[in-house]
Amino acid sequence: MAWTRRLYLLSAICNTLAGISFIIREGNLFWLILGVVMLCTGIFGIAYAILAFSGKSKYAPRISLNEGLVYIRETIMKPGIEISWGKIKNIRMAYNSITFSMPDSEYEFSYRANADTSLKIKAAVREMAELKSIEVLGG
Repeated sequence: MAWTRRLYLLSAICNTLAGISFIIREGNLFWLILGVVMLCTGIFGIAYAILAFSGKSKYAPRISLNEGLVYIRETIMKPGIEISWGKIKNIRMAYNSITFSMPDSEYEFSYRANADTSLKIKAAVREMAELKSIEVLGG
């Protein structure tokens, strides 16, 4: 995750600097408009890198487990979802996804992570599920 954040920041900073350069040096309207677009996308990219890839950001995608509930946030654009452990019937684990089955619905949490992070996520979910006597399938 750290390298992804660094790459996003680097490309966003380059985009911002190129946009500023086009705005300052170019007299042609096309290059001026392109400079403004690059400046805007660069600033948005910097904000996205900080919000989406920071472990401390409340907007970053995450799965948080505590005694009462499971909190899942998949993207920075959607609000997080809270699932009470008491409502979960069983949990199915597959490659980079976890499905929480409730009596009236199902919620599938799909994520992109390397193998080590995926194993840590699944181990944490499995451990909490076993404490709550919830059946875990696959994994």
